Amino acid sequence: MRRGIGESSDWAVICRELRCPQCASYDVKVQIEAFGQGLPELRRRRAAMITIELALHILKRASFSGSRPSVPVEAVRLALRALYPHLQDRSVLEGYWASYTIADPKPWGESPIKAYEDMIVRLLKRGYSVPAELRADMWPSA
Repeated sequence: MRRGIGESSDWAVICRELRCPQCASYDVKVQIEAFGQGLPELRRRRAAMITIELALHILKRASFSGSRPSVPVEAVRLALRALYPHLQDRSVLEGYWASYTIADPKPWGESPIKAYEDMIVRLLKRGYSVPAELRADMWPSA
């Protein structure tokens, strides 16, 4: 509908000039839809972004050996499962799990942080936005 009312960006003009496409009445309710998507699509995208952000928070925290005891294994498994539909790649998830489940993690040893960084890069390539605080510790090459 926006294209049909001209180039005006004045909200009052838009509301006054808009007509019902069925009966041509000026008695219409005007709502904004971001990016021209319908409400169900926006809700699905928002739900996906919330799921991704929560899963990444859990995985980032679990990536460091000092915080592993405070992050339940079940939470890590659930976070990995939640990310699969968005990553569509088992190898990076399996890589994280293999690094995470090392019997005796040491601060200087193997860490799942590289697999975590790979997840971030893949999500960004697939068009998902990742909050800056979840990308802050990544190497510049990523």
